[in-house]
Order: sequence, then structure tokens, then C-alpha cells
Amino acid sequence: MAIIREFPMKVDLDLSRCKSEPLQLDNIPLLQCGSTFDKTISPTKCTLREIMECVENPKITDSKEKNELWCFGECLDPNKGHQKDNIVRKAKYFILDYDNGYTIDEFCKEYQDYFYIIYTSFSHTSEHHKFRVIMFGNYEVPLTDDEQSSILSETFRNADQTTFQPNRIFYMPAHKEGAEYIYKFHNGKQFPLYNDVIASLSWRKKFDREKEEARTKQFVDYHRSKKDMDCMNCTSVQTYLNTSYPNEKGNGDSNLNLYKAICCCVKYDDLKTLQIVKEKAKREHWTEKELEQKIKSARSMK
Repeated sequence: MAIIREFPMKVDLDLSRCKSEPLQLDNIPLLQCGSTFDKTISPTKCTLREIMECVENPKITDSKEKNELWCFGECLDPNKGHQKDNIVRKAKYFILDYDNGYTIDEFCKEYQDYFYIIYTSFSHTSEHHKFRVIMFGNYEVPLTDDEQSSILSETFRNADQTTFQPNRIFYMPAHKEGAEYIYKFHNGKQFPLYNDVIASLSWRKKFDREKEEARTKQFVDYHRSKKDMDCMNCTSVQTYLNTSYPNEKGNGDSNLNLYKAICCCVKYDDLKTLQIVKEKAKREHWTEKELEQKIKSARSMK
């Protein structure tokens, strides 16, 4: 008989604590397939109560491959099978997979303010916790967006990094006869999948790109306004020539500083200094073709 240790917790769905979109109690989008060997995805709907009943009554089997699989969200094409890309377009509730030494107690402490459901996976042992968490978010997010998926991975940093792949689908609750099975329902607020903090992560790369482009444009505009300048004494050229970079192209600030030095030389047609800059760049593994592309780009902005 299975050893079932249910954490003492009153399941009280306190909707007043939820923010943004309300907690969905029924018509929750669910994707299922019969087993590992059955690649056909069946989109359906379920209720929160049905999810809880499934967790409370796990299947007892000698092989997890015989068990059904599930995930939450909407399916783009049910005929592609769960090994294909982009079967899930968007999801509000997620199954998180933990199997790297992170314990159930650690998860409960870290996410004590949020509503979630925990159940141990088939290969879980008391010595090595392996478990899944159904996390209830407050906002639907697309899993086909690589940037959004990477942000979710950063948010749930201890979860398996494949958790947010669009083609990821998970075994439903099951265990061997006599094996330890743990589950827990924890009341709380919905997890802020979209808030000011996470939104700022989403825009970080875009902001950094735009900031760097503005800095480059400002540099070029500055040199356009100058009538006379000794390129060899130009700050950008001196900065590049006097800075040692690892012997790898594009490492660190090498790319930006190299381009600034090239812009200065091109602006004032200083071919001698440009040649000195190119010789240093080649020692850093920049190819002649790559350097010519930078020179061409600099000339287009002249």
C-alpha cells in the first residue's frame, strides 16, 4: 500500500486574495495523451476540483510509461504530437518540474504566499525529492515566445529548464505499489506571471539594445560635427588600442569599442590609423570580412 503523507492544509479558495484575472475554477484548458507511446494530443477542459481529485487519487502502476500525460494551455495543432514544437500557444497555469535536489520544504518556504498544488513524481524518494507543482498564474502568457519562456525559467530558477518548452508534457500523478507519494494543496494568491518586475525583465534586452544604438548614434553625430581631429589621439581610438581584450572576437566591449574606433578613422579618412586598428582587431580573431562590414557600416553613416 502506498505511503501517503498529506500535508495538513485546509483547502479554502480565498478568491479575495487573487489579483488580475480571477482564479479559474472550471473550463481550464487541458492537453492530454494516453501514454508515452501515444503521440496524439487531446485538448479538453477540466475543473479545479477535478485536478485536485486527480492529485488525491494517483494511479498505481509498475511503469510510468503506461501512465497518461498532461499539461495546461491551448493546443495549436492536435495532430502534431507532443514531441513537436509549439503545441501549447498560451497558458495561465503551469506544471513545474523539480528533480535537481531542490526539496519540497524549500519550495513551500519560497512560495508560501501563493496558491499551488504539489505532487511527487514517479521516481521520487525521501532521500531525493522529485516533484511537480501546478502553479496558478494571474495572466496568460505565450510559451511560443522564446524570450517569455526564458523569463519564466529565470523566475522559477530551481525548476527543470525544459519546463517552459512549448512541447513539454508531464506524467499525471502515479507511483509504484508501496512507494512514497506526497501531495499538498496550498492556499494563497495567484502567482504574478505578469507584473511590473517581470515586465521589466521582458523589456530589459530591448532597452539595452536601444540604449546601445543611441550611444553609437550619439558618438557618430558628435564626430560629424567636428572639422579637425587627429584620429590617433581620438579618445575612441586610444581606448580601443590601449585596452587588452581576450583573444576572442566580440568578447566584452571589444565589438563596440572597435566600431567606435573605425567610425572615427572613416569619418576623417585616416587610413593609416584605420590600418593600425585593423591589425589589432585581427589579433583578436576578427576576420577581414567582418572588419570590412564594420567599415562599410561606418561609411554609410558618414
